[in-house]
Amino acid sequence: MSHGERPSDSLQATFSKVQDRIMFSPVEFVKKYVIIRSKVGNCMIFGMTFYQICIFFLLYSFIGWVVEVTFHAVALGLVINRGFLNGPVCPVYGFGMLAVLAMVHTASGYFSGETPLWLLFLGGMLLTSSIELLAGWALDVLFHAKWWDYSDKPFNFHGYICLEFSLFWGLGVVLVMRVFHPMLDAATAERIPPSVGWPLLGVFYALYIADAVVTVLMIVGFNRKLKELDELKAKMRVPSDAITKVVATNAIRTSAAIGESRVQASLAKAEFQSAASEKYEEALIAMSEGKAAAVQAMSEGKAAAVMAASELKETMTEKAGSLKGAVTGKAGDLKETVTGKAGDLKETVTGKAGDLKGAVTGKAGDLKNAVTGKAGDLKGAVTGKAGDLKGAMTGKAAELQRKTEELIKQVADSRYFGIGRMMRAFPQLQHRDYKEMFSELKSHASLPKIRKKKSAEDQETDRKMED
Repeated sequence: MSHGERPSDSLQATFSKVQDRIMFSPVEFVKKYVIIRSKVGNCMIFGMTFYQICIFFLLYSFIGWVVEVTFHAVALGLVINRGFLNGPVCPVYGFGMLAVLAMVHTASGYFSGETPLWLLFLGGMLLTSSIELLAGWALDVLFHAKWWDYSDKPFNFHGYICLEFSLFWGLGVVLVMRVFHPMLDAATAERIPPSVGWPLLGVFYALYIADAVVTVLMIVGFNRKLKELDELKAKMRVPSDAITKVVATNAIRTSAAIGESRVQASLAKAEFQSAASEKYEEALIAMSEGKAAAVQAMSEGKAAAVMAASELKETMTEKAGSLKGAVTGKAGDLKETVTGKAGDLKETVTGKAGDLKGAVTGKAGDLKNAVTGKAGDLKGAVTGKAGDLKGAMTGKAAELQRKTEELIKQVADSRYFGIGRMMRAFPQLQHRDYKEMFSELKSHASLPKIRKKKSAEDQETDRKMED
């Protein structure tokens, strides 16, 4: 700053310089935009400019969609909008062909002239299959759903890829790179100038990105609704689980009480059998003793008779009468003894039987009372829980029914856009977390029927019917 210059003049001059660097006229803005666009458009990536990459990705995404629609219409008889997005594009084809083009341009530095057919086939098969595997895995991880499934094909890997379609991809790459790509390149990237192509690409990619964002939000919202339905079903199972626990607990307790009463009855029965066995043994011993006494009395009587006969032969008749009386007396005594023992045994057995009957009757009464009480408790608990369950489930069932009908209506109405279109575009679509609910929704999506290829016998039968 000079001696006569004021500080405010210096500060204003500095602001003016900064403003000149920041602000420029619209003409200068356009010039700078053209320069930046030119630099970006001419930037080479794997032998392609950024302009070519944008054109080829968009072009092959559309061609892939056409191939998918044509294949399902001719081979399977399905007229559907095949594609993850709503628009006529399949991004996986765009990424696949960009990978193949990058391989071809990279290999051109190692081979003179065109890329060998074997490299086109093998490289194309491996690259496209890898991208298909990565796309299927990413969709499964991000959205918990499997869009296609090759599990019924031989030599498949987790249903994402299979040998049959990998061979088709290899042949398709050879055909495209040898026949179609040179013509497409000459008709698009080489012929359309960037001044025209960039604005068109801007419009198309804006639609492309908007479609992708809408599709992702739609799937996320759909998964959220499925989660809400699943949580609502889980809440409906809570009262049912509670009453199940009450019923099971009381049933276990009742069974334990019945088992205990049965054990006590078995013990009483065993005790009665033991007492009866002891009394039976005592009766046998008493009968044996009575028999021995009778035999002894008879022996004594016989001895007395022999002695009387030898001493007084003449008084035999008198002694014989006495002997008869003695024997008769002994026999009477024996009879009375045996009768007494038998009476005692009968009274003992009768008493034990009465005791056993009383014990068994008491145990049966206790068992009946226990079972009746447990059954009453169980009935009361179940009745109370059933009332609570009915009240809780009535509201939950109405809410579940309403939300399910709303989701079914959404699927049925979205025939050309949304989740309903996606279900029709991918009949093998499976949800990893909510299989049952997803299958129920698919039943309302009016899925197209796949036309099965007729066998030679069926064709011959149709021919005969026409003749």
